[in-house]
Amino acid sequence: MTEQTRAVFENPELLREKLAIFLRKPEKVEIYAKAAEKFFNAGGRQKLKYTSTWSWWGFFGALFGAPWFFLYRKIYVIFFVALAALWIGLVIFSDIFMPGSSDVWLDVVWQLIFAITCAQLSKFTVIDRFSKALDSDELENKGGVNPWGIYIPIGIIVIYAIYGFIIGFIEGFNNAMP
Repeated sequence: MTEQTRAVFENPELLREKLAIFLRKPEKVEIYAKAAEKFFNAGGRQKLKYTSTWSWWGFFGALFGAPWFFLYRKIYVIFFVALAALWIGLVIFSDIFMPGSSDVWLDVVWQLIFAITCAQLSKFTVIDRFSKALDSDELENKGGVNPWGIYIPIGIIVIYAIYGFIIGFIEGFNNAMP
């Protein structure tokens, strides 16, 4: 962390001003400012250090199939790493621990563990990215949100719902046939 970045974290008003530029969501500034102050204090006011926080957006985004929160916040590397970890974890839970089983409870447990982990790491990854953007003087370029981070999951959920409805209708029709 550079001296310039440390000065931002030490000044609550300046921190909120810079976060507003970075986040581009005024209603979220105070939430992330409190988290930033918590991480900065945990690092002895010299650096950022992870300490547990919670993000409902991170939790529900990861609960429905992928770590959508990271895509929305433009943290693409974490998004793809977390997505790979999710899928590898699902394969390990399903195929290694329960080979030949059709029980989905282990997948549900893994998905829940994954969602909780994403919820706890979400704010730290945003603040860490903010800190790096301050260090590189690219606050406006590296901030903001990716609207596709909302549209893609909604589209996928709609497609799954339509698919489920069609399969349910076909199964119901097949079961009604003599």
